[in-house]
Amino acid sequence: MKKNIILATSSERKKRLFSFLGIPFAIIEHKFDEKSVITINPKKRVIDVARGKVESIKNKHSSSIIIGLDTIVVYKNKVLEKPKNKAEALRMLMFLNGSIHQVITGLYVCDTSNDKNVYFSITTRMYFKKFNKHVLSAYIDKEDVMDIAGAYNHEALGCILLKKIDGDYYNSIGMPLSAIADALKKFDINIL
Repeated sequence: MKKNIILATSSERKKRLFSFLGIPFAIIEHKFDEKSVITINPKKRVIDVARGKVESIKNKHSSSIIIGLDTIVVYKNKVLEKPKNKAEALRMLMFLNGSIHQVITGLYVCDTSNDKNVYFSITTRMYFKKFNKHVLSAYIDKEDVMDIAGAYNHEALGCILLKKIDGDYYNSIGMPLSAIADALKKFDINIL
């Protein structure tokens, strides 16, 4: 029986990135409150949020493979969410300034026909250059970072803030395509 593949998100960016895999899929917006997860361990936290996204829609979609993702930025054991305003964004960038921090994505995949699950987290290390406060403030004025964990978008102008990336680039933007392809193999879905 052919199963539908569903990505539990409302993000157009994630839809565009997932399409790189070249397989048919649908986008279903999850109704999960990410703030309800109080798990302290960052790697477990992203898996719990990804699971919550899947769980919030799985009962309405039988015979489907549902994929949930969650991505956070972590430095010195502090999780950096999406900033609420420019002042908070600047505080985040000053905190990350000159750091080696982590982008951690949790992946949770569920086959709703038999409740088989595969889940894990992926970590990418980000090497942030050192800047003065005025440069970081100018960056925030030029690029909308309010919807991005850690307050910088290295897919765009924020790329100049980084010295290097160690690990999966696609994980660093919240869509670890290689890991997703590996997870889908466990459900007999081969990309190639």
